[in-house]
Amino acid sequence: LLLTAAFVAFASVIVTSLDRGQLVASFQSVGADYRVEQTGTGSVGVVDPATIDGVEAAAFGYVDPLADFTSVPNQRSAIYLDAIDAAGYAAVTSGTPAEPHWPAAFAADPPSAGAGTDAQPIPAILSGSLPTGSADLHNGDTFSMEVADQPLTFWVVERRASMPGIGQPAAFALVPYAWLEHADLSRRAYATDLWLRGSAEAATPLAEALTQVAGPTRVTSRHDVIAVLRDVPFGAAISSGFGLAVIVAEIYLALTVVGALVLSSARRTRDLAYLRTLGVTGGQALALTVAEHAPAVLLSVVPGVLLGIGVALLLEPSLGLGTFVGAGNVPPFIDWPTLALLTGVLLAVVAVAILLGTWLSRRARLVNALRVGED
Repeated sequence: LLLTAAFVAFASVIVTSLDRGQLVASFQSVGADYRVEQTGTGSVGVVDPATIDGVEAAAFGYVDPLADFTSVPNQRSAIYLDAIDAAGYAAVTSGTPAEPHWPAAFAADPPSAGAGTDAQPIPAILSGSLPTGSADLHNGDTFSMEVADQPLTFWVVERRASMPGIGQPAAFALVPYAWLEHADLSRRAYATDLWLRGSAEAATPLAEALTQVAGPTRVTSRHDVIAVLRDVPFGAAISSGFGLAVIVAEIYLALTVVGALVLSSARRTRDLAYLRTLGVTGGQALALTVAEHAPAVLLSVVPGVLLGIGVALLLEPSLGLGTFVGAGNVPPFIDWPTLALLTGVLLAVVAVAILLGTWLSRRARLVNALRVGED
C-alpha cells in the first residue's frame, strides 16, 4: 500500500507538471489566447473585439522591434518596444500563467497632457539585460526612447527577465499604451498588435473581422500551439503510460489485500465466530474490521504520498520533460485537488478489498468454525 501510494503521487506530479508545462509554454509563446500582428501598412485598431463571437477581453498595443534607446549621452542602440494596454492585457490574461502582475506605477492613469516629458516621464518595465553600453538603470532612473520618430522620456518602475508573447529579444521595454496616446507625438502611434482572450471557436469570427483591416495580419492562436504540444506522440504516451500504470498498480493492490485476507480467513472466521457467540452484531464486527485496518492504511498512505511527491520533486529536473512542452525546463507542479482525488480512489480500492476479503472470510458456517480445534 505504501509503494502504491508513492507511485500514485509520483505519477500525479509528473503528469500534472507535463500538462501544466504545456499550458505555460503556450502562454509564453503567444502571450494570450490570440495575438494579431500587423505585418504591413494599416492598423488593427479598426477591429472591434466586442463584435467577435467567443472573445471575452482584448488589449491593443504598439510594437516597434527596433526602437531607438538612449540611457547615456551619445548612445544609439535599438531595443524591442512593446507598448500595451495595461488594464486590457491584465483582463485578457487574468487567471492564466501569462498574468503580468503590473507594478502600481505601470498601471496608473496617464496625465491629461505632457506624458513623456522630463516632468511627466512614462513608466516602463525593462528587461534584465540592456543594449551594449547602456547605463546600469535601477528603479526610478530615466532614459529616452523614440516612439513614432519622437524622443520621449521614460522612468524605470521594474526590471524583469521575460514577458510572455514577445519571444526572446536581447533587450525589451514594456510601456503602457495609454500613456503614448497622451504624449505629444508628431504622428500617432497606431495599434499594431491585438491580444485577445477567447475560446477556440473564436478563430473563424476573428478571421472574418480581420478582413476589414487595411494590410496583411498574422494571427497566432494559443489553442493551436497547445494542440501541437499535446499531439507529440511520446509526450502523450507518458501521460497514458502513467495512467495505465496507476490502474494496474491499484488492481494489483486490491488483489494483494483480498488475497491476504483470504489466506487468513480460517483464523478470522474462527475469531468472528467466537465473538458472535458473545453477542457481537454484524455492525460491530464491521467496526472491528475498520479499527483493525484503519491505522495500517493511514500509516501507509500518508508516508507513501509524501514519499512519491519527494521523489518526483527530486527526479523531475532530470527527466527531460522540457522536450515535450516546448520549454527549456518544466517546474514541478502539484495539483492538490487531483492528488486528493487519486488518494481517495486508492483508499476506496483498499476499503472495497478489505470488505470483500472480510466477506469471504465470513462465509463459513458458525458451527463449523466453532468446531475447529487448536492445532
